[in-house]
Amino acid sequence: MLGFQQFFESNQIENQVIVDYLSKPGVSVGEIGKNHGLSEREVYRILRFNQVSPNRKGMHVEKVKHLAGMGWGIREIAGFTGYSTRNVRNILNKQLRENDLNQR
Repeated sequence: MLGFQQFFESNQIENQVIVDYLSKPGVSVGEIGKNHGLSEREVYRILRFNQVSPNRKGMHVEKVKHLAGMGWGIREIAGFTGYSTRNVRNILNKQLRENDLNQR
């Protein structure tokens, strides 16, 4: 069984991994693991165990939808997010198709 100090330290590392993952989207999972002395597998385990979705794509898609809702153009969104204009169009068209299916 873990002693209190070991448990406390491991819990602190897990919390820091989650904070790093959510607040630094430009940092890879591998880099987060290296910063905390963990493997990628351990980082993913921590994220899943704490019910954090280890897929950042959803965050980026939501950002595109949000910017489009604010009236930004496709080229502006592409320049801001680093996506290609084609990728931005695909994300927005997929949203329109989903809305059409939900209304039927």
